[in-house]
Amino acid sequence: MARYGLVVALIVTLTIPVLAHSDTADKPLTAVPNLLGPTGCIITPTTEIGGRSYGAAAHWVADTFTTIAKANFAPIDQLEIGLSWVDYDSHYSTLNPRIAFNAKYRICPEEKKTPAVAVGVWDIGDQIDVTPYAVISKTFGSQVPVIINLGGAVGDHIMNGFFANMTIRLLPEVDAMVEWDTAEVNFGMRFRPAKGVSIDLLSVDNGTDREFGVGGSYMTTF
Repeated sequence: MARYGLVVALIVTLTIPVLAHSDTADKPLTAVPNLLGPTGCIITPTTEIGGRSYGAAAHWVADTFTTIAKANFAPIDQLEIGLSWVDYDSHYSTLNPRIAFNAKYRICPEEKKTPAVAVGVWDIGDQIDVTPYAVISKTFGSQVPVIINLGGAVGDHIMNGFFANMTIRLLPEVDAMVEWDTAEVNFGMRFRPAKGVSIDLLSVDNGTDREFGVGGSYMTTF
């Protein structure tokens, strides 16, 4: 019950100032849903939000997730909401397919001397594992940007504890990704072959084996 109270208070507190403020200048299409649904790296979230945008994505990871389909909507630059349809592989979990709702709010964007800060909740209805989290990020370098995110999550089994991820923007259309998801290390490559389109090739440690994953997304701004 205490966790439900935290979730409700977080959503109410963050929604009021969000509705009163908007900034349409920054609409990065590099912000795409991760495996679980929020915009982010592989499993872990980042501070990035895709401006005023909407889109859908799907991922598959061998012997881990049969399908994860998701849709995200960012009505204003600081807020995104979304849902994920999660179907676990029978070798990994006995859970039936479930729908998880999520929300993320960017408290402040990155400045020259200060990091970006965001907070969010994955699986608001606790169908799988309700997980509040907070994350900060900073970008280093200009020719080959390196984006580092550090955060913490409070869940039961998907994310619980400290997490970190790093994205190296090798080219405007190609990212190399590595993360610590509070329990395991995951790797990935993200390709953007066309505007709004992303393709992920992933190596995910499910706690038993390292498995191959693939995914794709389409996001557009308005």
